[in-house]
Amino acid sequence: MAYPYVPRGFEMVLSEEDGVTLLSPGSGGGCWGLWFNVSISDDPAKWDDEVQRLNQLQVTLPALSDDQRLVRAQMAELCRYHPLFPSSVEIIISNIGAEKLLDASNMGCEGRGLLTKLGVHSEKLLAEQGRRVALNFSRVLRKALRGDEPVSPLEKKYSLLVKQIGSDSRGTVSWLADVLARGEPETKSFRELCSAHGDLAYEDAPPTGRPFHCFRCEQGSGQCCFSQQTEATLFCTSGMETGEARKLFRRFSEEYVLAYCDALNSWLADLPPVNPWADIDALYVDEEEAQAIDEETAETLGEKTPLKVWLTGCLLKTLKSNQRWHGHEELLDRVPGAVSWLE
Repeated sequence: MAYPYVPRGFEMVLSEEDGVTLLSPGSGGGCWGLWFNVSISDDPAKWDDEVQRLNQLQVTLPALSDDQRLVRAQMAELCRYHPLFPSSVEIIISNIGAEKLLDASNMGCEGRGLLTKLGVHSEKLLAEQGRRVALNFSRVLRKALRGDEPVSPLEKKYSLLVKQIGSDSRGTVSWLADVLARGEPETKSFRELCSAHGDLAYEDAPPTGRPFHCFRCEQGSGQCCFSQQTEATLFCTSGMETGEARKLFRRFSEEYVLAYCDALNSWLADLPPVNPWADIDALYVDEEEAQAIDEETAETLGEKTPLKVWLTGCLLKTLKSNQRWHGHEELLDRVPGAVSWLE
């Protein structure tokens, strides 16, 4: 639906049936909040000043094409626990730099189906993406078992986790790689795997908190499900204490959120990156990688345009606030300069 008729911060889809224009989701139309993955609310009264200022910035833009609107809609899906993260951030940055949707990959379930409703995410596309992700997980696990030097963020994460696992349980990791290699697995596959190994009794896993509660997921399948169940299985196999396991789990997303926020903020504010890594005991991102992220982000975004500034600001806010309602301090809290453009 044309933006002059859409509340700021939303997208609306109309459908027609027997010549009647319909808006209800059941009819194929509907209204989707683009800030739900930031605030868990579609009520504009609950959006903070940073969101409100970005919405006001949108009003100053020329009319946006459908393709440009899709870039913003895809961003509304972003979840830091989705298995594509942090590659999902790089994909969005590439789309912003091109000012169009070059890569329509699914970023998570936070967008609640807008791109699926529009036909951008077909069932076939989502199934193919799920299989690719599962196969990549399998490849990365086997690489970690061999002790190969990790290169990608996911390889760094799984290499660190597999190192925690004793030689008597490495066969379980190999079996897990086999399960993933068969394509997008369901929750029952992980339950069966755990039941077959006495040292992996998933019934003893903590009932709440990511990733352990994902063992009890009733959804049954999906990329977020099997990625977190993979990590929960690795944690249980390692015998790590819950607190230590959760720290490893959270720090991965926190370190990459900080690195990409610093890079995006630097581009927006025309300032050098804050570069806090000398004072952080990082597990996954070192100062060299953070610098590479900054340089690649600036190169990909290219020259500023009003549209790029708005989209990049939306991404910075999304990264800053996505899933912050878990109530614990994050690395980003120590480095407010990494999001200073939003002030």
